[in-house]
Order: sequence, then C-alpha cells, then structure tokens
Amino acid sequence: MLKNFIRPMLLMLTVLLWGCQSTAPAPEPRPQLNPAVTQLFNQAMGQLKQGELDGAEALLEQVLRLDDKLPGARLNLAIISHKRGDSARAKALIDSALALAPMPEALNLRGVLARQEGDFRAAEADFTKALTQAPGYAAAHYNLALLYDLYLQQPEKAAFHCRQYLAQSGDSEATPWLEELSRRAVNE
Repeated sequence: MLKNFIRPMLLMLTVLLWGCQSTAPAPEPRPQLNPAVTQLFNQAMGQLKQGELDGAEALLEQVLRLDDKLPGARLNLAIISHKRGDSARAKALIDSALALAPMPEALNLRGVLARQEGDFRAAEADFTKALTQAPGYAAAHYNLALLYDLYLQQPEKAAFHCRQYLAQSGDSEATPWLEELSRRAVNE
C-alpha cells in the first residue's frame, strides 16, 4: 500500500517520471498508513506543487515524526533541499530513503547531484542503477543522454538514451536533439 501511495505522489514532484512494468510477483501487502500521516503527506505534496517549500518541508518533517519509515517523505525533503541548493542535506536524505526502499527516483536525483558536482562516473552509476530498477524510467534515460552528450562526449550512447527517453516520454521537443546526436554518432 505504501508503494502504491508514494509513487503517484512522487510523479507530481519529479520531472518526467514514469513507472515501469514488471513481471515480478506482487509485493506482500504493507500495513495501512495512519490516516493522519496520509493527510499530512497529501497536504505537503500540494504545498510542494505550489512551490511553497517552507510549508511542504514543515509538513514532511511532521510526517516523519509520526512515521520515520517513509522513504517518499525523505525523498521529497531531499528534493526541497536540492531546490534550496543544500546538496549535503539532499544526499543524506536520499541515502536514508534508499536505506528503506529501492527508489529509482532517489537514484536519479543522487545522479543529478553527482553530475552537478562533476562526479560523472558516480552520476552514470546512479542513473544506470535507476534504470536497472525501472527500465522505462524516462527521467533517468534523459539524464544519461545529457551526461553522455555534454559531459562524457559519447554521442552514440547519448543517442541510445535519447531514443529511450523519447519512446517513454513522447516528448517530441527532444527529436531535434536525437537527430543531432545520431548525426554526430555516425560522424565519429
């Protein structure tokens, strides 16, 4: 139940998130969330969607005081920290979320942070691991395409991930980028 509740909320908060289909057996049922926690989390997501970072942060902190085992609350606090430029806090929150559950969204954000710090290999590892957990995760494909194109100068790999991103997202605005990557990959 927790996974089914948090994932849709994360979709509202992170750029270009899409779930993946799996043939794995259904997870065991999780205990029901406290209705007060659910209400606070929903309020926090509304605040975050409106750009009210202070309000969202306060509500998410309250959620964690009531139930400290919610990886989605930690990830959303990491998103807020990232938006505020506090990379150290964002990383700590991501790591604590990942300690509770596998989360491709958290790996993707950690990869973004690593890329911004110039640690391109760590970024590549996190984006790749996110795709291992969710092969159809468009945001991770986009970030890998960007990493391979701009930072690692590998247009063939960039084109592959750009194609995957387009297939998952339907973002036709990325088509000229794919055409340019494909042209450069052939000329290389």
